[in-house]
Amino acid sequence: MTVQFIQRIGSSIRASISKVLFIVTLTCSALSAQQGVEALSGKKEYSFVTISGSSECQPIILKNISDHKITITSLNAANWNDQFELTDAINFPYRLAPHESIRLGYVCFRPSARDKESEVSLNVGINNDKSKDVRLRFRGSSHSESSLPSIAATLRGAVFDLNPNDTTPAKLISIVGSDNQFNRVFSFKNTTKSTITISKASFETDDQRFEVAGLSDDLSFPFELAPEEVFTLRISYTTFERKPLTNTLLIWTNVRSKPVQYNVRGLQLPTSALEWNKK
Repeated sequence: MTVQFIQRIGSSIRASISKVLFIVTLTCSALSAQQGVEALSGKKEYSFVTISGSSECQPIILKNISDHKITITSLNAANWNDQFELTDAINFPYRLAPHESIRLGYVCFRPSARDKESEVSLNVGINNDKSKDVRLRFRGSSHSESSLPSIAATLRGAVFDLNPNDTTPAKLISIVGSDNQFNRVFSFKNTTKSTITISKASFETDDQRFEVAGLSDDLSFPFELAPEEVFTLRISYTTFERKPLTNTLLIWTNVRSKPVQYNVRGLQLPTSALEWNKK
């Protein structure tokens, strides 16, 4: 009886040890699978279109999407050339908290010749065995002044018809300015014979360029709009690219499930069009 009892105890101990080893193996495998996970999110490819002899700069913004701190150790340029420049870079090493965002610096494209294309890359070094380095790519294209399109801005204070049952092509709203960020205010008039409810206004694509920045001072969504009544939207446009960009403004009503659409085009004026460069 004693021998059998000892044998049972021994079997139980061996089974427990096997379970522990199995758990340890799984844990190690899980940690191994995490090696090389990309912990930084954000824009990884940048495009520049500018006039030869001018410049365009864009910020590099990345976010720590992991639940642990990471250390950014360096920015290493690959195949860099004299058309690209990194400015206002942070000091290294930099400790980035979980879910914290950081602007690493600005990359500027300054082409000296027109009709040329160039591509470089930048490696963001990370000192963390659970995360891998991040590679950023930058593509630049230079043009002559005449090759950039001329866009007329929609007049300030313009009033656009708002009729959810109108099936004609979407109207065009053009906003033009010289700053990296500027706002324009446009009005929308209920041209139907009934009161409609405006429930929401936003842009079709969340591109961090176009944004509905505000409503008429006395309104908030949802609100009712009587026939012939007008409300205003303030549209914000942000860019470091001196080329036309487009998006679609959507206004939802209670009339149809499909929103009313307006094509919106934005342009930051080329450097030569700025007042200080006309002298």
